[in-house]
Amino acid sequence: MIVGARRGLVLAALIVPAAAAAQTAPPLLDPVFADHMVLQRGRPIALRGQAPAGGTVTAVFAGEEKHVRAGNDGKWRAEFAARDAATGLTLEVRGPGASVRATDVSVGDVFLCSGQSNMVVPVNRALNPQREFARPVDRNIRFLRLDQTAAAAPQASIQSRMGWTVPSAATVKDFSAVCMFFGREVAAAKKVPVGLVHSAWGGSQIEAWIPAAGLRPMKNFDPTLDLLAAYARNPAAGFALVGKEWENWWRSSVSASDLPWTRTPAAVAALKPAPAAPGDWKGFDDPELRQHTGMVWFYRTLELNPEQAAKARRIDLGEVGEIGSVWLNGRFLGSSGGGEASRYDVPAGMLKPGTNIIAVSGYSSNRNVDAGLLGPASAMALTIEGGASVPLASGWRYARVADRRAVPPRVPWEGRMGITAIYNAMVAPLGPLPLAGVVWYQGESNATRADEYKPLLQAMIASWRAQFRPDLPFVIVQLANFGELSAAAGEDGWARVREAQREIAETDPHTALAVTIDVGEKYDIHPPNKAVVAARAFQAARAAVYGEKLAPSGPRPVAAKLAGGQITVSFRDVSGALMAASANRPFPFMVCASKTQCSYADARLDGNSVVVDVPAGVEPAWVRYCWGQSPICNLFDTAQAPAGPFELKVAR
Repeated sequence: MIVGARRGLVLAALIVPAAAAAQTAPPLLDPVFADHMVLQRGRPIALRGQAPAGGTVTAVFAGEEKHVRAGNDGKWRAEFAARDAATGLTLEVRGPGASVRATDVSVGDVFLCSGQSNMVVPVNRALNPQREFARPVDRNIRFLRLDQTAAAAPQASIQSRMGWTVPSAATVKDFSAVCMFFGREVAAAKKVPVGLVHSAWGGSQIEAWIPAAGLRPMKNFDPTLDLLAAYARNPAAGFALVGKEWENWWRSSVSASDLPWTRTPAAVAALKPAPAAPGDWKGFDDPELRQHTGMVWFYRTLELNPEQAAKARRIDLGEVGEIGSVWLNGRFLGSSGGGEASRYDVPAGMLKPGTNIIAVSGYSSNRNVDAGLLGPASAMALTIEGGASVPLASGWRYARVADRRAVPPRVPWEGRMGITAIYNAMVAPLGPLPLAGVVWYQGESNATRADEYKPLLQAMIASWRAQFRPDLPFVIVQLANFGELSAAAGEDGWARVREAQREIAETDPHTALAVTIDVGEKYDIHPPNKAVVAARAFQAARAAVYGEKLAPSGPRPVAAKLAGGQITVSFRDVSGALMAASANRPFPFMVCASKTQCSYADARLDGNSVVVDVPAGVEPAWVRYCWGQSPICNLFDTAQAPAGPFELKVAR
């Protein structure tokens, strides 16, 4: 089973080949332990790394020395006692023939900031960035931004081009605004060093952040996980399975007779020529492509002599947006998506002397995203053994697919829209790193399948707790309002995701919700006021992480009870009193006979409750507030905290 195509926000990334980790020498000290890092206070500090099997390793931290022996697998671990907050520490590791030293190490609170693009949006795109750049450097904050990478199997070490970094005007501008502003809230309130580990990917679906063991119990992921495992063992075998399924999908969904990957040289020569330089197909001099979302096939004939055909080793096509699948002479070679490079080894015998044909299926679901052969030109070539290459940036022809059913499958090891692969590369390598908590901001990419979101989020939380610690606190940033206004009183994917987030926060004692329904932007899926989002996330963290007795997220519904044609919704965590902003009544409320049969209803305030009138002819089963993708909602308390969206079953 291949992952279905879904819309997302693309950022450049890297897919780690299945065998890549085995080709890199393991580090003596895990690279998460480095200059400027922050270690979690109040918990044992365990250093770890790799050394020759049986070799003796000496670990020194803050003047304390430990001697340990590497196991048969080369792994070693040295544990030091928990410490209170501290700065200016040094750690050193000495092993057979090697040593590593890290300076300017602190002990404080470490948070993992994760999710999709709203957790990626950098400080320089937030509200009033110049004010942020002018702030004095706070050396009590350190951040570690993990590279956007995906892998078919769990990786041993993190990848981070920047490493642990001290904030400055130059370094903070590209760091996550929500994560940085959250860290400032923690540092100011708790007066301890703060470490921010940023592991996020724009457009990613939640399935990509869950390990295989977390998805297996759901059963519907088994075929896809089996394919992922096959690719991890043998990439060529994995791609062969993908190719068979892709071609079967085309035959059953689009055409059983027109097979575009089998076009002849004469048929290719009759197609329209593409521009000489690679680029978004919407920029072609072709009216049919200017607003085209869907599929376009690209073809390139390739004349090779016998030596070139025999010694061809790799084909590079740069980025093919949004999804790219490649055939050589009618045989499937591979597939990529989500910004990853389209780069494949060429199996022996796939190319021949004379005329060869490269066929590429490009697909885009979003006219705001570049689509087709995107290059760069310098990355497009056929590499020949011995260092020679054949340029592939020009000479392409294309054919537009008008059939809107042509939405191709995606491979599970793709990053943002795959399954498990981001977890493998961007969470698993952190190992059991002690954390104060997690700030999770994601859900937009799952709104079209919202009914699946609650069990997936529960599986992710359980899996991460199994890795880090059983009571790891989570702060869930609830989806903000975004998109077109609607007069319909019905079901909505964004609202359903918000309800899943709320329900988990209500039932999980180590989880709290940050409500953001009033800080979104109708026309921008990335609302710029990240400081408010971070402040609310910290308010939730005060409850979930630090155990403070306070309202984590403003007024919260407790129960809905029917009596005499009215439903009374009671609230807790009200600061001051409930307030209907800019009106004499709270809105919008719905009363529903089922999840899909709802009517708007009048309501009024009654102390810390809201009384909702049941519309005539409606048999009430559920009551909803602030339901929709971009609702306008006015229920607050007098401390200006919004009541978040909710759906409650009506009791009688």
